[in-house]
Amino acid sequence: PEYIPESWNNRSYAKTNYDGYVEQLRNYSINYIDMRQYFQQIKKKVAYPLFPKCGTHWSGYAMTLVADTLFSYIENKTGCKLLSYQSKPGYTTNSDFRFTDNDIGKGMNLLVDIPSWEVYFPEIVFNKPDSSTSRPHVLCIGDSFTQSFWGFYPLFDSVFGNQSQYWYYNRIISWPD
Repeated sequence: PEYIPESWNNRSYAKTNYDGYVEQLRNYSINYIDMRQYFQQIKKKVAYPLFPKCGTHWSGYAMTLVADTLFSYIENKTGCKLLSYQSKPGYTTNSDFRFTDNDIGKGMNLLVDIPSWEVYFPEIVFNKPDSSTSRPHVLCIGDSFTQSFWGFYPLFDSVFGNQSQYWYYNRIISWPD
């Protein structure tokens, strides 16, 4: 919202869908991770954009932050030791996009592309599993943001078991399809 000119920012509503979801998650004591709140806290401190200029989803770089947070959360809540990985130096670009980093830019069908911010793609290297590593089967219920877990990097494929499922708007989709 900070990029919307004040003359267009007519926020007359008192409560958003986000506010309602967080309220109900708390009311029912449901475990959740609030990446929106986390990104609000770190967005001015990180070196690369969490949302690309012409994208409507997390950047590939942001996806690695989400995965690291989620996997640590799962390990802490369950005691499982998931397959670990390292983020090694990657590359920056303002034209060689991956997955959803230019999804709205493509949808605009412009004669000349909008100049983009530089985005960063770290190299993800998975460590070898050992006898203490577990690949639990998970049920992931999410929207198009969830697809980033395998659209940018093979994070879910590598970390979770092959009977895991992804539910997208009440449809079962087995990844990576």
